[in-house]
Amino acid sequence: MMQVERIRVRPEPFSPIHAERMALWRQRIWDAVQTARTHAEFHMAGARQGNHDSGHLSTLGWRAFHDGQQRQAHDYFRAALHYDPYSISAWFGLSRTARTRQMRRAYLQTAIDLQHLVSDLSRQNDL
Repeated sequence: MMQVERIRVRPEPFSPIHAERMALWRQRIWDAVQTARTHAEFHMAGARQGNHDSGHLSTLGWRAFHDGQQRQAHDYFRAALHYDPYSISAWFGLSRTARTRQMRRAYLQTAIDLQHLVSDLSRQNDL
């Protein structure tokens, strides 16, 4: 049986399809960042930790995750995102600790979108 790989075609940089994809991508990032900044669960997780260093909170989340403490890890990642909604590590951590497949996909997509944003910005700075 022959397998055919899926070929991804990149749209032209200034085509309407490209513009629509970019608009959707930007909207996904905006929605995720606003959720992390304003959603009550993220705020409560941040208030419970008493630490405002998102990098440290994300590290604590990964330690808890590796120790098998999923709930605590989830709270650390949420707290990290409340203080820094652009933390790729924390979004990825949330994708590993989420309870439902739908939430795992949403958090992972946000991590991927933010990584793409960061790499795109660094490419522009290199020019």
